This record gives sequence, C-alpha cells and structure tokens, in this order.
Amino acid sequence: MSQATHCGCSKAQPAGEMDHQYAAKLVCGVLPPEKEPRGANPLAAGQYFTAVNVHNPSRCEAAEFRWKVAAGKSLEAREFRVSGFAPARLGPDEALEIDCRDAMQLLAAAGNPGAFVEGWIVIESEADLDVVAVYTSASSPGALVNTFHTERVQARCVPRCEDLVADLSTGVAAWEFRRHADKTFSAPTLGKGSPSWADLGGAQWLRPANAEGSTEYVYQFCFDLCTGFENPTLELQVLADNHARVELNGTPLAGPNYVPAGTNPHLYHTAKGANAFKTPGTATAAPNQFRAGRNCLTVIVANEGGPSGLALHGTLEVERGRCPGSTPGRLRCPGVSYRVHAANHIFESDHGWLGWVTGGQTAGTTGQHRRVEAVEIVLNGAAPGTTIQYRAHLKNSGWTGWTPEGQTCGTTGEGRRMEAIEIQLVNKPVNCRLRYRVHMRGLGWGPWAGEGQQAGTTGQNRRIEAIEIVIE
Repeated sequence: MSQATHCGCSKAQPAGEMDHQYAAKLVCGVLPPEKEPRGANPLAAGQYFTAVNVHNPSRCEAAEFRWKVAAGKSLEAREFRVSGFAPARLGPDEALEIDCRDAMQLLAAAGNPGAFVEGWIVIESEADLDVVAVYTSASSPGALVNTFHTERVQARCVPRCEDLVADLSTGVAAWEFRRHADKTFSAPTLGKGSPSWADLGGAQWLRPANAEGSTEYVYQFCFDLCTGFENPTLELQVLADNHARVELNGTPLAGPNYVPAGTNPHLYHTAKGANAFKTPGTATAAPNQFRAGRNCLTVIVANEGGPSGLALHGTLEVERGRCPGSTPGRLRCPGVSYRVHAANHIFESDHGWLGWVTGGQTAGTTGQHRRVEAVEIVLNGAAPGTTIQYRAHLKNSGWTGWTPEGQTCGTTGEGRRMEAIEIQLVNKPVNCRLRYRVHMRGLGWGPWAGEGQQAGTTGQNRRIEAIEIVIE
C-alpha cells in the first residue's frame, strides 16, 4: 500500500499522480590548486565529500525509490551529464547512504566523471522520505576534515511520468513534411497519389500536393520523453515512392540494407523501384537512440519523378515516458456543417433552404410534414486531402451520382422528395468515424448509419424530413 494516500503530495493531488522529488547538492572529488589566478575551478582547492542519507519514516510499509546524478561544469563549458536512474528499496524505518563512490559509479555510465564532480543527486519516490545531505571537506587529500555541514532536503511535488503508448502511423499522428531544400515544415496531403500504391493496414498515405522530379521529401514527427524513461520500443513498417530511409534523432534505424544502382551504399528501409510501394520495409530503433526531452522521427523519401508519397505504420511504447500533461500530436477529425432544402407537401409555396447546422444538430424539421429535397455538406478544419461526398435516393429517379463537398445533392423546385442518403469521407484520418441518421415519415428517427451505409428507405415512398451528421 502506498504512503502517497496518507501525506505529502497526495494532499494537493489525487493519489497516484504525483511523486516526491528531492534534489541534494553533490560535491565530490579532488580539486588541485590552479596554475592561473582566475581558472575554471568552481571551488577552492581541496578534497570534497558528500553523503546523502535516506530514511523511510513509515513504521509499517516499505518504500521504493530511484535516484540519479545530474552533473555539469560551468555554463560556458556547456558540458551536462545525467546518469540513468538506479533503483533502491527501504523497509519500514530503514535507512541508507548514497556517497561519492556511489555517485561516481552511477555517473561513469554516462561518461568519464573525472576526479571531481559537482551537480545534484535527485531522488524520486511515491512515498515521503527523510533526506539529509552531509558535506565535508579537507584542505588536501589525506588531511583532516576542516569543514562539516548538514542540510535537510525538502521534497517538491512533481507530476508522475506515466507510460507512453502512441500510434505513430501516418493518417493518425500529425506528421509534417518539407522538400529537402526548404526550411519550414507544412501539413502533407492525405491520400494516394497513384493507384499502384499498396494499402498499409492502420495507416494512410501522405504525399506532397505537387510532386516534383528527382528530389527528396523529409517527413518528420516529434515527441517528448520524460527524463528517467525506461524500455523504449519503436517498430515501423514503411512504404514509399520511390524509396525511403528512417532516422531517430539523426541516427538511422536498423533495417534492411539496400544499394540503389549508381549510388554509394546507404541504409534504406524500402527497396528501390516498384516494390518500394508494394512491399513494406521494416525499421527498428535501439534504446540508446532515444533521449529525454524532444525526439524527432524523420523519414527521407527519395523521389525519382512522378508522384511521391509515404505510408508508415508503427507504435511507440515507453515506460515512464509520457511527460505530464502532454501527448504526441494526432490529426484532428474535421468538423461538419450541413443544410437541407425543405418543402411542405401541403403548401407547396413553403419551401427553401434552411439554415446551416453543425455536427450532431438537426437539419430539417420533425412533425411539420416537410420533405427534404436536397442537401449540402461541407467539412471544417479538414486535413489537406480530406473531403466528403454524398448521394441521395430521390422519388422516381433512384440514386444520384456521388456529389462533391459543398455542392447540391438532390433537386429544388421539382417536388421530388429525398428517401435515403449515403455519405462517406474521402482520405480521412484513420481514427475518425462518420455517423449519420435520418428522420422518416411514419417511422421517426432511424438507426445511425456508418461510413457509406444507407440511412433511410427505398421503395417505401417515405420522405426524409431531417438529417443529423457526426464526425468523431
């Protein structure tokens, strides 16, 4: 049972959402006298020691925590080293000490710590702990201690880094692109640029609005990882026209090695030529390619003329990786607006376009005996390439052709009722869902229909009187 439900951070936040964090100053090692009067050493010459004592005040419960070392030199030196976290556990009323030797060993994995280290020991725990730092120094190695100081380290409450699971697939994640020579990124167009491109399950093709000749396109998706993340995994399947390579933070991912004709060997994850957009290549990231803070996944697509595009399907999973309050960017589903042309079957002069309504609202009337004769539908805030189309079943003439977004489907002034409708999104973001339903004479509201399904009736002489459309 966690102590977080009893005291400390849980007082201000729901239990399980906050950690106690303690940052104790660290000064360890030997500083020799400097030759120059104004050198780089931050402290006077001598030998310095730090010992951080940690006590579990609970009389009943064990406390698990983790600790790391964050070290650096002067601001001008721009050398910053942060170790990985090391786990520790204390039983009820137990205590331990983290000293210079422990800190140096942990920091060694992040690079040679040298003979002197100044920085911080950072402890994170769900439980409330007693943390006291002890500092001593001597004028030279082997000399007696001539300074002694203790400091109780107060806890701060920090939001906990939860596990991160993100779908990085094109058509789900908010990828951006630019031509290789450009400096700024923009939103790519959703949808295929060639009928020969194969489908990749769970993903949507991305492409430039206008493909050029032999050039490269850079697709990028960035995400943040919380410091202290663990066990990152990234696996991708990639299709591209003409071929592509994948990098994480500037380092190529592991995958098949292809040698395009006439060029030097290079790591490509999709084959060159027709198979590149028919057979997926694979790409896998190693744990050491990830870093705390901003990470950028980059796909460089080489085009050799004609249309160019990228389809990628993959998932990112990182323990303790999701930064509090942040999630990797996803494509937003578009909004929808629509209106109907309605007429009264008793008073034929009572007809015309009703006002525009937005997603989930009723366009048309109920209980007024007014037939819907035509409809117009538009999207709001759609990703490039995403559009909507619709068709209607009309009295005496059957199904119309598919009507493009914003245009009139049906008739006005001909006295021909709409009896059924089908609607579908074109090049939609993968996770968006379209639903719609109609109100029919004598039956009321029908069931919700999904993408491309029929809402309404045919052959029953039942007019549609109202429509509702939702995209979510």
